[in-house]
Amino acid sequence: MAEAVTNTVLADPKEQMTLCLNVLQEYAKWCLLRGYAPPPESEARRIELLRQLFDVAPLLNLTDRDAVWLLYNGLFNQKPEG
Repeated sequence: MAEAVTNTVLADPKEQMTLCLNVLQEYAKWCLLRGYAPPPESEARRIELLRQLFDVAPLLNLTDRDAVWLLYNGLFNQKPEG
């Protein structure tokens, strides 16, 4: 994945939210659309990104529900690969 890029904490909450969403959406596509189990070593990173997502959301006047909607918006409209 993009671990090298996502290990950086950005000062701008909007940039941080965008980065978290992009990486988490790739994890979701990998698991939900492609049917692959994520590697065990990526679990800690995924959890960290989810925490960051929910920590940054209030700074942008977003609820947890808004953050989840942004994360999964359009995901199930895509065709599964494979």
